[in-house]
This record gives sequence, C-alpha cells and structure tokens, in this order.
Amino acid sequence: DGDDDREQMLFYYSLRDAFTVLPASALSSLDMRKERARIKAMAPSSRSAEDWVTLAEVNLDFEGRDAAREAAGQARQFRLTRAQEARLDLLDALMAGADQRYAKAAQLFERAAPHLDPSRRVMARYGGYYARSLADPSHVEAPPVHADAGVAAAIAEALTAGFLVDLKAAIAVLEKAERRYPDDPTLPALRAQIAFLLDD
Repeated sequence: DGDDDREQMLFYYSLRDAFTVLPASALSSLDMRKERARIKAMAPSSRSAEDWVTLAEVNLDFEGRDAAREAAGQARQFRLTRAQEARLDLLDALMAGADQRYAKAAQLFERAAPHLDPSRRVMARYGGYYARSLADPSHVEAPPVHADAGVAAAIAEALTAGFLVDLKAAIAVLEKAERRYPDDPTLPALRAQIAFLLDD
C-alpha cells in the first residue's frame, strides 16, 4: 500500500544519513564529552597522535566534518600506528558516505576494517554494506552479522532492519538495545526520530 511505499522511500533517504548517524568513536556519548574536554584543555602543541585521532573522531559528532578533518590533519603529522591510521580511514569513510561518494566510502571502510578494534570494525562492516548498497541499488548482499557489539552496532543493526524490513522492525531493535544499555541516551533519541517518521 501507499503508506509502505512512503515509509521505504523515507527510509531509503535516511539510509543515506546512516553515515552521519554512525559514530566514528567507540566511546559512549558521555565519555566522548569527557575526552573532548580533556583534550581541549591541553595546549595543541602538547597533544599526542592519540589525542588528535580521538579528537578527530569526537569532533565528527560534536563539531562537524570540518573540525574532524582539521584534527585528522593534525594527527597525520605524526607517525601513526596501523590501528590509528585505520581509525582515520573509518572517519574519512563516514565523511565520504555523508558526501554521497559511496564508492570511495566503500573502499575506505574495506581498508579500515581489518585493523580496527571489534566495535569500530562493526561500524566499518555496516558502513561498507550501506555504501555498496547505495552505490549500486541493484547490488544484493547479506547484511553483516555480529554478536552483541555495543551501542553503535545496535544503531547500525536498527538502520539495517529499517532498510530491509520496515521502520517498526528498526524500533524493535532499538527497544531491545535500550534494555541492554539503559544508560545510553543515543538509542531512545534515535527511536524518537524513527517514530517521528512513522507519525507515531
């Protein structure tokens, strides 16, 4: 029926927004805020590579892409570990996806994934899945499957459920995750956004 078409259409557009919803950081929103305050309190010249990489990740959520790119540029002036490089690749992939450069995003997610910690790797796997799906809507592949891998993974799982099934399925995933992570404000906030799409 027409309502279902509208819902899927809306959700197709919001799948494009997945790259702005998925966090680059593995930290909770509260810990991101604390890390940002800690790093901002330091003189820029005394920040380590790790500080700059963390700031780049956190800035994407708190200050936007320009601030994230600037901090990433500072980080790249250091000799980075493979894991730190992968975290910046993940950041670049999310920004490329947000700019609708899906093929580039898919390539960066793929490059980053093997060198990331488990929770960021889940982001890269889902991000790559979204990027490939949006780059070629006729392309069909199974979505990533993961064990309980944290709040960000639950968000990715919900977006995927909304894309493949419907928005009610996305809400069900979020409700289940909220019981598992009762202290995280991101999950109910996203559930409210989706409920708004459903006129609920």
